[in-house]
Amino acid sequence: MMPIERMRPEDFDAVFRLLARSFPAGERRDKAGQRALLADSAYQIDILRAPSGGVQALMASWDFGGFVFFEHFAVDPACRNGGIGGQMLDALLARFDKPACLEAELPETELAARRIGFYERHGFTVNADYPYFQPTLTPGGSQIPLHLLTTGGARSRRSCTRACTVKRPPRWYNRKQKAENRKSARPCTEGAGACPCCRRCCPALCRRSRSGLRRPRR
Repeated sequence: MMPIERMRPEDFDAVFRLLARSFPAGERRDKAGQRALLADSAYQIDILRAPSGGVQALMASWDFGGFVFFEHFAVDPACRNGGIGGQMLDALLARFDKPACLEAELPETELAARRIGFYERHGFTVNADYPYFQPTLTPGGSQIPLHLLTTGGARSRRSCTRACTVKRPPRWYNRKQKAENRKSARPCTEGAGACPCCRRCCPALCRRSRSGLRRPRR
């Protein structure tokens, strides 16, 4: 059984170093934003611990009740191509035991195409029939065009709408605005809270985007 465990507070610096090595600045939060995110009950980071006590791999995820969103998945470069990434992904899919989705770069390079192939071998399907943009994760950042991959086959507009609304809106979410957005099928005023396929307001995506922009607690 793989030694997968929840990240401890003392692991944070090692986890953030791996995140910074694995993702460009536009695809992750800064250190303060990442630390502040740990206070959100829907968010968690699981790590694969090395025999020496270090961090070999990490998975940052959002559990929205009806589905799980894998936000960041990274394996230490020294440990890649040994199969631990696939084993960890399969173990977490089995543990959550619910529909899952994640983002991947467009297959414009050989590495990006190989990465998509890796996820397809582990049960994910590319939703290539509609555009998707990663919500802004840092102040002053911009949305990034990516592919959205899901388990259980490609998502239709109808099924995506159901998945997006399985979680009740957070307290800060404007219910009147949600109703208006559904009627007009326009993105919500948060700027990154629109479902990528149905373009309607999505509490889950809004929460993810806003969490990254919150000021860290002092």
